[in-house]
Amino acid sequence: MHTHLFVLATPSQNLFGDFSEPSKPKVLCREDSVGEVRQSYSGEWWEFQANRAIGSLLLPAPLMRAALVGFMNESAAGFRSFDHLQIDRAARELADVFDVNPAVARLRIIQMFPNSGQLTL
Repeated sequence: MHTHLFVLATPSQNLFGDFSEPSKPKVLCREDSVGEVRQSYSGEWWEFQANRAIGSLLLPAPLMRAALVGFMNESAAGFRSFDHLQIDRAARELADVFDVNPAVARLRIIQMFPNSGQLTL
């Protein structure tokens, strides 16, 4: 979704490229340090947008709510909230159900159910 940002940094590469020949350069949307493995998100806006888009596409809200019923708490007034103490287990279960990486499932849970310490409607 944001390939053009990397292409603009290297104008000699074509946006769509010729991927039929392995020796031709390819546009990869990654950090400059190819050998370095990054362990955390460092705040790039394009990664935020990509995570939101792919989470919504692969884990639609109505289906997620149905899959997470067992991980919800209900107050005496009938308000439901996600039990953040079970986020790791819930992410693994969603990963199995939707066939996605648990990290994607975890990000989507956090997106849909922010851990504000308060019940949400």
